[in-house]
Amino acid sequence: MKIEELKNKIICGDALTELKKLPDECIDLVITSPPYFNLRDYGIEGQTGLEKTYQKYIAKLIAVFDEVKRVLKKEGTCFVNLGDSYNGNKKGNTSNKWENVNTKSFKKQKAKDISEKSLMMIPERFAIEMINNDWQLREDLTKEEREYVLTELVKRDIL
Repeated sequence: MKIEELKNKIICGDALTELKKLPDECIDLVITSPPYFNLRDYGIEGQTGLEKTYQKYIAKLIAVFDEVKRVLKKEGTCFVNLGDSYNGNKKGNTSNKWENVNTKSFKKQKAKDISEKSLMMIPERFAIEMINNDWQLREDLTKEEREYVLTELVKRDIL
């Protein structure tokens, strides 16, 4: 597929499948908000977000971003909005979020919900996996420089 054919077009489909059709280094900017883990069921078989484990979810995201890296120009930019929820269900209902997480009086079930969801640290695990895969750091950095960058991200509360 030639990049000229794609200008001013919206491509609908599975991100990994559609990215594989694009030529290398043809995209200037990627802005994305992938589906959160185990939050909503969009009714599409194989959809991102309903994997059985967060490890499989992150692995699926990494596969997509490997393709993003391939199609992104060297001077390109990628923004990823990846968060999580305190709780919710696969039908898109997030009304079960509770307002005061720090109180000691919440029920055991609510404590269980928090530990199962928000303390999985999925956005942080994704960021670390991207760094481990050399995704977002320049390829010419030494191991020490990479470790420094990761330390700075943690100190600045980015990871």
